[in-house]
Amino acid sequence: EGDINAFNLKIENLLNTLPEGTRLQVFYKMTPNVDDLLRRHKEISIEAPEIYKPISEARHSFLEENSTQKNYFVPEIYLFVRSQPYSYRRKKIFEKVEAYQAISVAEYRGFQETFLRTLTQTESALSQSRLNPKILESKEWFGLIFEYLNFSRAERIGIPHIRKSEEIEASSLPSQLSLTDLQIERDAIKMDDHYFRVITLKLLP
Repeated sequence: EGDINAFNLKIENLLNTLPEGTRLQVFYKMTPNVDDLLRRHKEISIEAPEIYKPISEARHSFLEENSTQKNYFVPEIYLFVRSQPYSYRRKKIFEKVEAYQAISVAEYRGFQETFLRTLTQTESALSQSRLNPKILESKEWFGLIFEYLNFSRAERIGIPHIRKSEEIEASSLPSQLSLTDLQIERDAIKMDDHYFRVITLKLLP
């Protein structure tokens, strides 16, 4: 109970010290991918005495077979940190609003540095809470979002590589992520052959 209270206190302190306008989004995912866990488990038994090796190999084969059949489930928790949108210069009453508002390089660098400090602060607070956070690479968060928006396609075909904007004929990021038709049903949203619905405490049982 003491550890739980200490953990809650650290998370509360993190939320209270974040800059105003910072948004946090928690994404919880159950996955059958335990390859990394099985690899580390196998590495532990490499230096075992020779007499135990048949037992170790049989155990690892048993675990691998269950993993292939997707009999294991591992929770993954992702935390997305978003800064407050940049505040552009206010237009005068009779000043024409341009389609693309400009921002100087210096202003952008300052805004970026502020966000990176917030990100470092969040990572440090989570580490102190013994959560061992890891910052996702671009291909990792792209795959995570793509799988969420195109679940059936990701299972059938796989997840494509992200194409950077400087590449020739590269599509925009939203176009790369949204490859599945979206249908609005009466009480749910349908993407491919999956239905999604937001559940809140206001809904009747």
